[in-house]
Amino acid sequence: MRHAGKTDLNHAEIRDTLRAIPGMKVLDTAAMSGLGCDLICRWQDGPPTMLEIKSHPKKPLTDSERRARTLFAGYWHRIESFEDALRVFGISTETAPF
Repeated sequence: MRHAGKTDLNHAEIRDTLRAIPGMKVLDTAAMSGLGCDLICRWQDGPPTMLEIKSHPKKPLTDSERRARTLFAGYWHRIESFEDALRVFGISTETAPF
């Protein structure tokens, strides 16, 4: 029986912070070996989006991650930070102008 690899050090922080956003739904798929992403998220009524969390920009993708990136182009994103995740969904932390 195959087991999923270890999660990146920033995984829990990104997952938990995304879950705290009202209207964000987050499914942690890191333990689902071969799926090709760490999180499947849905912002409000948008489409499901696959997020692959990496702790370093040079960390290579696995075969399943490369396959998911190809199959789900536009819906699969590699991120390294919470801010990267916000950009994927077009969410800003900037204060709206008065």
